[in-house]
Amino acid sequence: MTTIPQEFKQFAEQEKKNYNSLIKQLKKEYKIENYPEIYKHSPDYEVIKILQSKMFSATAKAYPIQGILKYHGMPDWQYRTAFFPSISLTNDCAYTKTTVTFPEEFKEDYITINKKPANDSERKRVLAIIDYLRKLANTTQKIKIESDNYYSDGKEIPDQNRIKIPLSGLPNSANFEEIVISSKFASPKGLGTSASAGAALALAATHALFGKKYSSNMRFVSTIARLLAGSACRSVTGGISLWLSYPGIAHEDCFAIRIDKKDQFSDCILITIPIASKDNIKTEMAHLHAQTSPFFRLWLQQRKQKIVQLLQAIKNNDLWTIAKLAEQDTLNLHNITMTSNNPIVLYEPETMSLMELCYKLRNNGIQVYFSIDTGPTVVLITDKENKNKVENGLKSININNYIIGKIAAGAELV
Repeated sequence: MTTIPQEFKQFAEQEKKNYNSLIKQLKKEYKIENYPEIYKHSPDYEVIKILQSKMFSATAKAYPIQGILKYHGMPDWQYRTAFFPSISLTNDCAYTKTTVTFPEEFKEDYITINKKPANDSERKRVLAIIDYLRKLANTTQKIKIESDNYYSDGKEIPDQNRIKIPLSGLPNSANFEEIVISSKFASPKGLGTSASAGAALALAATHALFGKKYSSNMRFVSTIARLLAGSACRSVTGGISLWLSYPGIAHEDCFAIRIDKKDQFSDCILITIPIASKDNIKTEMAHLHAQTSPFFRLWLQQRKQKIVQLLQAIKNNDLWTIAKLAEQDTLNLHNITMTSNNPIVLYEPETMSLMELCYKLRNNGIQVYFSIDTGPTVVLITDKENKNKVENGLKSININNYIIGKIAAGAELV
């Protein structure tokens, strides 16, 4: 069982009931994979040991997520669990490609991110996945990891300027001591690449250590990806995915499942406008203080109803209800962030202009909604029929740097 904050014990009991009810409902319409057992006397154990006796390598690719019903705050920072279920879609505007190798000759772990050696805080988050898998595999073999982020056209996403800042006040179970922040002209914030990074790493490392039987189990891989970034579990499963969680949930029960069908929303167009955070905002800081907002508990209480509403919208092929829920929950998320004990404003001026543009376009009969996660980057949700009109709207406010994309698949081996 994972951590339950004292002040949320009663809430956790109700959320566990909601979880069991939701699982029961999901099993009627979706296949819920069993969590695999990896132990010394299992039939697969000798196969695993043979794999580990050689230098084995795997490469995986995964896409960033964009929140629909979003999440904020973590009851357990080590296992990175959430207070309630959340839903996102994968966005093919960008991707992470990660290669994992277990070379026998290595005496220490070698990790590069965007072709630069990982700093201490990055290593800790990466090794949260690797050390968990090494413990399962009963090995101490060192690892080589090369992870790079790209836009959909293959251009590298600008790297962050790494500035180490002591992060006081974090829970004792948090697996990092410092954060990395972006400079004024560094990479966009709120693009979702921490999710794609966690998903690609989890899939590649699982395949390298345990082989296809385990790397093809998306429930298993999604629980592993979550150890680097909570939303990475949804990046693993791809499409429109639901992450099941509540305070105190067991690690193996805190996983993601895809809830749409492949190409079900092929008409959906995602227009991503990457925006850098000039105030160097870090997602971890927003997570840390989320539950201190006076609106946080109300947000939690509404989630069960919103999940039901969104599941019905998927069943009805209703893109506009999905998009509307994403926009509404964007406002909820940022309301929480701006009213916590450590208020943070994540918007940039361009963010506000894009929100206002959506309202104006809809008033003129053009269907488009915005979704914004923990950063100023904006994703516009529209369809093929409205795409050109939305692009004309962007040009009218001098927004020319954007990416046209669609809902992406889950993580895959390459």
